[in-house]
Amino acid sequence: RAEERLEHLNSVLKAIRNVNQLIVVESDQDRLLRKSCDILLKSRGYDATWLGLLKDDETFATVVGSGSGENISRFCERVMGGEPPLCIKNALTQKTAPVVMEKSRMCEDCFFKNACAGKEVAIIQVEHAGRLLGVLAVLSARDVVIDEEEKGLLKEVAWDIAIGLHNTELEKGRLRAEEQIRRYNEELEELVHERMARIQELERQQVENEKLAAAGRMAARIAHEINNPLAGIKNSFLLIKDAISEDYPYYEYVGRIEKEIDRIARIVRQMFDLYRPDREESREFPVDEAIRDVVALLEASRREYKATLEVDTGDASALVVMPEALLRQILYNVLQNAIEASPPGGVVRIAVALAEDVLTLTISDQGSGIPEEVGHRIFEPFFTTKSGLTTGGLGLGLSVSKNIVESLGGSLDFESAAGQGTVFNITLPFNRM
Repeated sequence: RAEERLEHLNSVLKAIRNVNQLIVVESDQDRLLRKSCDILLKSRGYDATWLGLLKDDETFATVVGSGSGENISRFCERVMGGEPPLCIKNALTQKTAPVVMEKSRMCEDCFFKNACAGKEVAIIQVEHAGRLLGVLAVLSARDVVIDEEEKGLLKEVAWDIAIGLHNTELEKGRLRAEEQIRRYNEELEELVHERMARIQELERQQVENEKLAAAGRMAARIAHEINNPLAGIKNSFLLIKDAISEDYPYYEYVGRIEKEIDRIARIVRQMFDLYRPDREESREFPVDEAIRDVVALLEASRREYKATLEVDTGDASALVVMPEALLRQILYNVLQNAIEASPPGGVVRIAVALAEDVLTLTISDQGSGIPEEVGHRIFEPFFTTKSGLTTGGLGLGLSVSKNIVESLGGSLDFESAAGQGTVFNITLPFNRM
């Protein structure tokens, strides 16, 4: 009998040792509960073991068990469903533990009474630092008595499991804190990246503005110096033009000379436009009328490039208040650029929208597109991709337009893909009458 008792206590001590080893290595709460049940079942030879983890309202959040085949599974399901047996309810209210239930008065109406027949049940509170974490229950083998010594050992097992549960909570808290720190770091990095990008963009805009202002002042000075002799050349040419008869051998050069003089005059005007220290006053006008006027001015250019202009003014007949001449100049420059980029027979589309005091102009062409490698330079003064054309542009149209748009508080950008044309988007704030 003494040998049996010693073997019995050794098995309990073995269970304690195995649980001690488990709580050191296992950080997952569910696995800790399940493996603890398995250890008690195998090391001690109990018929069934059961662990329930409580929520703050003392309902069960997790229930696991080992042994007794399907009985323990049904037991766990009933407890999780909010139907714990009376012995479990009673053990939760006890201040001393463990509790060995007297089945004669506790099990008469219990759904688990047949599985418990002829066996003792010990129920131990699992608590840490005065906080009730859950309940451990063991069902002894038939005709095995759970004495005071075994109760003490079971209480130690419950205490070890409580430490393990507490450690898993600490681990979860640590992981949550690490995840929160990681998210904060990502948000901080994103914020720093956004701020740096904004600073870089502002620095780029400042450099561009300084470059544009310097180029504009230089262009205006050069244009002024060219304009005076050019006016003299043109006036002199007009005096001798009518004196040359059509049968003169070199009469064909008269038209060419006049055309080239006009081309130089256009270039000079572009150079003057690059530097505009004064802003035009706003006035009331219908947007669709301004668009039609610009389209009419570009009719000769449209015919030269054999392009088609399609205009969708929508509700642009509404009266707006903004600098009309500047709008016309922006539209003229961007439309001229789209026409020159179009292949013969290509379509240039102008779409207009008015919404929430913002005018949106969308101008698209069917040209070859803007190469990606030069896209970032497209608004630079004197940059052009049209060196093969005969219009003699200096690459100032888009630069001038962007400068005007941004001075009015709007934006000018583009979307383009090689071989798929280009779409310019212009947004401008305005006042309604």
